[in-house]
Amino acid sequence: MIHHKRGTQKCYELTENLLNPTLRTAPDPYPDDREYEAERVRRRIGAVGMLWNKASDAFLGIDGLKAEKREQAFSMLLQKRTILPVDVAGIRSVFYILAEDEPILHSLSDDTPRTEFIAPLDPMMWDRKLILALFGFNYKWEIYTPAHQRKYGYYVLPVLQNGAFTARIEMERSHKDPALHVRHIWIEPGLKCDIRALKRRVKAFAVFAQADDILYDR
Repeated sequence: MIHHKRGTQKCYELTENLLNPTLRTAPDPYPDDREYEAERVRRRIGAVGMLWNKASDAFLGIDGLKAEKREQAFSMLLQKRTILPVDVAGIRSVFYILAEDEPILHSLSDDTPRTEFIAPLDPMMWDRKLILALFGFNYKWEIYTPAHQRKYGYYVLPVLQNGAFTARIEMERSHKDPALHVRHIWIEPGLKCDIRALKRRVKAFAVFAQADDILYDR
């Protein structure tokens, strides 16, 4: 097993010297492959927060999870009431949340204004079709898109404000430059963006990035 890393070099150690014997000798908690696949689906639903029973990038990495096995996993989770169905007004598809998250769903409120930057690889953004269906927000992480083909920028963060994706922002903080550069802000067509709230979040982000200053390019 990997013990530690030195830069990009991995250093290994014998498994018995790293893991507790009780853990190493414990029986397989999921001897049935169907239960194991269902558990992995359950964890993905919990990671994203809410998912539908469709082919989704949120299920990447679960080998062999085709439509039939996905149906079996969802059926098993529903029978155990591990997940619960949720309807969203205006959308025909049924969504699912973890049963343990139901109190969170009922406690949600739009009364408190909030502005957040969402990381491109945040679990919430794993299923871009789901984000498009729920928010009408078409997002693509363009870090691997050739520069001349990018619609926005190299590393663009979605801006979530009060339940809507109102903007996109591109910022840069390099090791050689102590300032946080706000390269560009794109307001979503037809939506109002609270710029003051956005700039307050930029200030908080600058603290996180350990930046000495904030510079707006445009």
